[in-house]
Amino acid sequence: MVGFFNDPQVGAVTSTVLVKKRDNFIEKLQSIEYKVIKFSRKLLEFIDSIYVTPGPLAVYRRKAFEEIGRFDAKNLAEDIEITWNLQANNWKIRMCVPSRVYSVTPNKIKDWVKQRNRWNIGGLQTIFKYRKSVLNRQGMLGFFIVPFFVLSWLLGLFGIFILGYRIIREVVVDFLSTKYSIEAQTAILALRDINLTPNVLIFLGLILFLFGLLFTLVALSNVKEKQYPRQGVFTLGFYLIFYLLAYPIILIISLAKFLKRRTSW
Repeated sequence: MVGFFNDPQVGAVTSTVLVKKRDNFIEKLQSIEYKVIKFSRKLLEFIDSIYVTPGPLAVYRRKAFEEIGRFDAKNLAEDIEITWNLQANNWKIRMCVPSRVYSVTPNKIKDWVKQRNRWNIGGLQTIFKYRKSVLNRQGMLGFFIVPFFVLSWLLGLFGIFILGYRIIREVVVDFLSTKYSIEAQTAILALRDINLTPNVLIFLGLILFLFGLLFTLVALSNVKEKQYPRQGVFTLGFYLIFYLLAYPIILIISLAKFLKRRTSW
């Protein structure tokens, strides 16, 4: 990691963060997520857009660290905020893939949700703090990082809204149709009512799922761990279908807490 500092413009270097304990199901899911994050972070380095130097292992140039005012103690995700601060002050962020650190992750759903709320609220605090960087066109922070975060939030919230709307709509329509059929003494389901033509949302969802599967498989193939067994098909499928779908729900909870100014651990 130290070798990256031969470039005088490098302000911080991050590393590969992986999951240490993988005894239960939630820990195994996080082990997949951390590998995907590692792969994504390395890709972002190619466009100078690394947005976080994770707490488990990051090295900072002392000059840069002091110049930007050190960590923001009021931010719940200080590792995100300091990275954006470095980006705003034209310091480069690099990632050293061979340097690994193993982190102990939450092993209960309650603790996992609490951790993700902290991350999300800290992210919102950071977005709000550096929102003007978009208008001021501050390097990749303004051109990519802030817009990327905002778009991710909007897509997550929009996706959960559409999913909720579709579920509620189907339940209401099925209930009214069943009630009408019983009162009219007609068949609840007729052959002509069966529609086997997939709609646009199903097609789009299938494309996104296949893309996510391909990206995840490529990310997993880039991390070799002889001391840990490979992820099973069921674990991988659960991660892609249910684990990732839980994120938009947590986003809503985090946004509500942020708006209520409940920014504490």
